[in-house]
Amino acid sequence: MGKIGVSIITFPFLSFSEALQKIESLGFKAVELWTEFPEVWKLDFNGRINLFKELLPSLNFDLSIHTPITDLNISSCHPKIQEISLKEIEETLILANKTGIKKAVVHGGFKPKEKPFNKLNKTNLQPYLNQTSNGIKQILKQGEELGVEILVENAEYDEQHKILRTYDNFQTITKEINREFSIVYDISHSLPAGIKKSKEFITKMKHRIKEVHLSFYDKKTKKHHLPLTPQSKEALEILNHIKKHLPSSPNLIFEIYNLPLDVSLRSNALKRSLNLVNCSQPSQGTSPLAR
Repeated sequence: MGKIGVSIITFPFLSFSEALQKIESLGFKAVELWTEFPEVWKLDFNGRINLFKELLPSLNFDLSIHTPITDLNISSCHPKIQEISLKEIEETLILANKTGIKKAVVHGGFKPKEKPFNKLNKTNLQPYLNQTSNGIKQILKQGEELGVEILVENAEYDEQHKILRTYDNFQTITKEINREFSIVYDISHSLPAGIKKSKEFITKMKHRIKEVHLSFYDKKTKKHHLPLTPQSKEALEILNHIKKHLPSSPNLIFEIYNLPLDVSLRSNALKRSLNLVNCSQPSQGTSPLAR
């Protein structure tokens, strides 16, 4: 694997500066930024640029940035909703370009859950896949123009209204836009699909996975983004499958935020999760993952 890092959304109750300093103090070398981080979100565009330029150069992090998803839907069949959603993502790509961030994470959207739309479209994803294809194509073009690599993340497998949660969804989009694109593989999102399907996705998409997100999914509570525990054997098995089969060395980003809002508790959860990752590595002379 590449560098190990943390999503800044793990510490949303700290200031932007404090969150970055906390992640640095824990020894991590990569950070996934969010424009929806509370302090950043309330700023206008120029304010965000100034904040990033003030704080990021002094920290030696490998950076990616998560584009906004709250109340947005790039898969929407409502033209204005899709237009606004794509505009918000474009603004984040411009922010990345102006502040030296080279990678941006993007999500697909979703089909409506509300009746009667859910019944009408229960088995017909195609209109939403078409809209997703159009949206991803536009985002990829913007990324190329701005020098920002677009990484498309797999959605939670158990949330069936979401687009881009399966291998077939990704293949459909790839064929419709007639080009491949890079992927963020989120292990927690994939776990409800089971070990077999998760490994098949990874094996088939191994040359496209450029970043990995790691946390635990609890099947009983159906909660994502939990810290790893000794019971997280499936998550660690998938991670080791990634390390074995990927031709490249993507960064590994912990996304652990389904916890009480406590700095010490979340910091300790990250430490324990990292220790489990290092202890789970194959014992073939492989050294622990470097942070």
